[in-house]
Amino acid sequence: MADAIASSGHVQPQPFLNEPHALDASIERAGRHHQQLLDGLTNLPGPALLIDRTRVAVARAGRSQRTVAVIVFDEVRRADGHSQDFVTFVELLRRSVRADDTVARLSGLTFVVVLNDISDPDRPARVAQRLLQSARVQCRLGIALGTVPTSAEELLTLALREARAPLGGTPEPEPEREPWPWEVE
Repeated sequence: MADAIASSGHVQPQPFLNEPHALDASIERAGRHHQQLLDGLTNLPGPALLIDRTRVAVARAGRSQRTVAVIVFDEVRRADGHSQDFVTFVELLRRSVRADDTVARLSGLTFVVVLNDISDPDRPARVAQRLLQSARVQCRLGIALGTVPTSAEELLTLALREARAPLGGTPEPEPEREPWPWEVE
């Protein structure tokens, strides 16, 4: 831009603004980036933003000597077995946590809550229980608590494994699965 002004004294239009296909490509890239950060159905943070916010929570916990909790609600269904209305469930999730906590949709029927600055190790279980009772849902539940030196990826993986572990039995070897988003970065 400075070169365009310096050479003629007038502002010259930038080439990509005159090329509709270049502008369309730029808008498309911005849209894809937005979709990676926010879930299109619920407008909650998606996997990329979840990972970033979990990393920030872990770093903050390290400075404050507090604990971070990750709660995974996997395979969320209404008590009658049907898929839960996402709008109702998402609103209950948002109301159940503090403003500086994170509520995210990892995929499909999997939601994650990151609780910051936990001083009471029983708080995550109480939050999850209160939410499940008020939402009248069934799901697989995983909770992981982390203090430094824990990574965000370790916390997310532990909570997901707990949620997906066989019920009432000895954990089996992990079956073949798609990698979690933080494993493919």
